[in-house]
Amino acid sequence: MEIAKELRDIDVTPQIVLIGKTGVGKSSTLNKLFNPQPNLPVDHVEPATLEILKLSLGERGQLIVVDSPGLGVNEESDKKIMSAYKEILSVSDVAVWIIKADDRALGIDQSFVTQVLPEKLRNRLIVGINQVDKIEPSEWSQKYNLPSKAQDESIKRKEEIVRKLFQNSGIDPVAIVSYSALRNYRLTRLFRTMVDACPPERVAALMKRGDIKSFLSPELQKQFNLE
Repeated sequence: MEIAKELRDIDVTPQIVLIGKTGVGKSSTLNKLFNPQPNLPVDHVEPATLEILKLSLGERGQLIVVDSPGLGVNEESDKKIMSAYKEILSVSDVAVWIIKADDRALGIDQSFVTQVLPEKLRNRLIVGINQVDKIEPSEWSQKYNLPSKAQDESIKRKEEIVRKLFQNSGIDPVAIVSYSALRNYRLTRLFRTMVDACPPERVAALMKRGDIKSFLSPELQKQFNLE
């Protein structure tokens, strides 16, 4: 298929896909991690249902990150998107399924994941729990950019609920990362987890061709002390 061929022909560097229901913050997560602005060379390939963002490292290679439209809008749209997901996931190295911290309707996520995730990615699935700053009780520390003790306990409970939900579907995520794209909270952990989940030969190829500063956002460069 055309999307799969496009990705296979690009490079041997990691291919990561961000997926999930609409409104969970896939694009904001991508922006905070990789900063795909005009000052960063970005090629756009726009199939009917996906936008493939090829974050270029110039002559040194590419990190391919796929941002996708959200599921759960309507049945007709979901059929098209799920078909595209299956195709793109078949040639991806890591899948990052993003959910919202305050979303309790996770049965839809469970159903979608079991339908679109190929066998080869069942041990390379990361679940990102975004917007943890909004989880109850709303006691986020603006000063320290950290959850309160009560919020932290709520976050841990959410992680356990999510893990059990996916395990009940026969999928054991390689990691569950709670974070907030808006607050730049634990984005470094999310990035490291994404890289660690990639096949070793893919990561080796990426690191040979350029340092990670080449494609990280300024916010993440600060957190990695790469300025």
